[in-house]
Amino acid sequence: MTIKGSVFTRRQGVRFQPSLTPSTATFLRSAEVAAILQVSPKTVARWAQQGLLPYQRTLGGHRRYPEPAIRELAASLVQEVRGS
Repeated sequence: MTIKGSVFTRRQGVRFQPSLTPSTATFLRSAEVAAILQVSPKTVARWAQQGLLPYQRTLGGHRRYPEPAIRELAASLVQEVRGS
């Protein structure tokens, strides 16, 4: 269902603003997140389900992860390892 200027998913009740262009908001797939964090895609899905990773669902029901948040997490994990 389309609502003036936004896309609405009935199942999730989430609105995605069309003003977010790929240049301003980039999202990663599970496999890309898994490669960055050096874990399996199944672990990424589990962490998302547990609320440990931020994500949005596509209209098709797939998870997409905000790239800045994932890169920030990866950088903080590297700092923890180096600081230990």
